[in-house]
Amino acid sequence: MTANATTTTRYMFLMTVLIGKSQATVSGNIDVKPGASRLAVFNQIVENYVKRHYGTQNFCVLHFSLEVDVL
Repeated sequence: MTANATTTTRYMFLMTVLIGKSQATVSGNIDVKPGASRLAVFNQIVENYVKRHYGTQNFCVLHFSLEVDVL
């Protein structure tokens, strides 16, 4: 490993959102660099998964879970 190499940890996320009168659940994996804040990861998931997938800026997060993807 070189001095500039950055290791990441894979996390599994689950987010339930309310869009209008409909609920939707999004799940997936995200690789996170050491030292990243939970808020930064949350914002990245919202930008890269929820807003793009559902094509809206108007929704309410009902549930959010972020766990290391290891059993």
